[in-house]
Amino acid sequence: EGTYKTVDPTARSATFSLKEGVKIYGGFEGNESELEDRDFRNNITVISGDIGNIDKATDNNYHIITGSDRSVVDGFTITGGYADNSADAEDASGGAAILVKNGSITIRNSVFEDNQSIVREDGSGGNGGAILAVDENRTTVIDRCIFKANKAQHGGAVYAAGQLNIVNSLFIQNSSNENG
Repeated sequence: EGTYKTVDPTARSATFSLKEGVKIYGGFEGNESELEDRDFRNNITVISGDIGNIDKATDNNYHIITGSDRSVVDGFTITGGYADNSADAEDASGGAAILVKNGSITIRNSVFEDNQSIVREDGSGGNGGAILAVDENRTTVIDRCIFKANKAQHGGAVYAAGQLNIVNSLFIQNSSNENG
């Protein structure tokens, strides 16, 4: 439990970069001996992109987590990502909470709140306020997650180029200017 941020509190491009096949789990108090002993509902583990001024979103991480093939994110609250870099197409593409460029990802038992993907001046980007999965040949699985108050140009909460499987999840007050 607790709140975690990227190591460099001034680098908006800093991200928790998952390697292929890595699985991360939140909800531990510290005395568990088995994965099943964790309680992610009561031992809230926050991964925050709010690295700068607390009340200013424009200085937050572009992507809080960068996923990789067969990675798993389970039991976290992920908040405060802000993908808006007009100088770098990748940083503005979207996925303020999680960006998956290559491969499939499974996301379970997690909350995504107040993440934003802003469209670039040239009209590109702004995809998936919380999650952007760009691999057209892979599957993104979202299971028992809550998406609240995420914003993007396309896909207020989630934008996936490949197959998207969403099970038992809630979408509350997410917004997009077009395309979901």
